[in-house]
Amino acid sequence: MIGFYLMTEKGFEVLAAVLQQYGSNAVSFVVAARDGQLQKDFYTEIEMICREHSIPFFNREEKVSVPSSRYRIAISWRWLLSNEEQNLMVVHDSLLPKYRGFNPLVTALIQGDTEIGVTALWAVDEMDAGNIICQSSFNVTYPLTIAGAIRKITNCYTQAVSLIIETVIAGKDLPSLPQDAAKVCYSLWRDEEDYRIQWQQPAAQIKRIIDATGYPYAGAFSMVDGEKLRILAAEETEDITIINRDCGKVLKLVNGKPVVVCGSGLLLLKEVKDKNGADYKFTKMRLRFS
Repeated sequence: MIGFYLMTEKGFEVLAAVLQQYGSNAVSFVVAARDGQLQKDFYTEIEMICREHSIPFFNREEKVSVPSSRYRIAISWRWLLSNEEQNLMVVHDSLLPKYRGFNPLVTALIQGDTEIGVTALWAVDEMDAGNIICQSSFNVTYPLTIAGAIRKITNCYTQAVSLIIETVIAGKDLPSLPQDAAKVCYSLWRDEEDYRIQWQQPAAQIKRIIDATGYPYAGAFSMVDGEKLRILAAEETEDITIINRDCGKVLKLVNGKPVVVCGSGLLLLKEVKDKNGADYKFTKMRLRFS
């Protein structure tokens, strides 16, 4: 019935839910790919569940032709796909037309959005500009880590794909609603430099960045004495008046954890790792994060 192009935990969980609810007859094939930017990319899990259910499975890097399918759905997919049959759907990590482009879930968390969700849309040549099939969302309260957000948004993915399958099973046409061009905005791709903390920002903003870039991503970082440290957890503390406010300096240690001066507010760094992934031991107070 439907062919899937899948990556990451979201792709695996959607596939598992589809198989549980509709059985293997609902899946024509699965193409998967590895994601080197994640600590855990769920490629092996996707492959294993396909083998268990005798679903044709393909690695993206294998130059082979996949079976034809009435519809195809791409989840967490990074590459262009042929849409000659005009049957390709994409599930995107935002409530389009907001945050077309890359890493929209991370962007939404950093921006402090109070509603986050997904959009299933028809694929077109222009990035994330196709007509909307359906959307699913949830309300957000902070703090919220990226791992927690992925768990929540995966339910939205499952709801959207289930609605598509139910519509197809019922023999009805899938919706195709144009996006509101006046509300379009974009989220850019991120690389390692975007994980670097800018201490001139408010403490609340920095905390959202730390929470939004942790596992399964590498985590926010800062340099201390020439060493790159990953900052994986932090907590806002009550601000004080600092006449010579020098962002990035350590104000004090609390139970061996540094309190760092931000553009406004202070951050207690609760989990800091060195380049080997070990807890970093702070033995002096006179340190500057940069």
